[in-house]
Amino acid sequence: MATAATAAVVTARNKYLRALRQAGATDLQHGRSLAELGLKDSRIFRRMVRSGYIMMAPGAYCLNVERIAEQRRLKRKLALILIVAVAAGLVAAAILGSAR
Repeated sequence: MATAATAAVVTARNKYLRALRQAGATDLQHGRSLAELGLKDSRIFRRMVRSGYIMMAPGAYCLNVERIAEQRRLKRKLALILIVAVAAGLVAAAILGSAR
């Protein structure tokens, strides 16, 4: 059940991001209203604004490209750390297993 809810949130986020990107709303001068994008206000959208992924211009919204890029870098870094930790664990297990 939680997985379906998470998938719905990710889908909704992607819908907002994709619509803004396709409309060229990547800076405050090119902001678009939700009506122009054919989208509705939602709790997910307001959370994206509060989190800084979407910026508000007078009567319009645009992507915060730097914030999105920063988040992607962070996710990649965390994935790399996880891979290194798992690899180190496997190496340690192999070494300890062969010492027996």
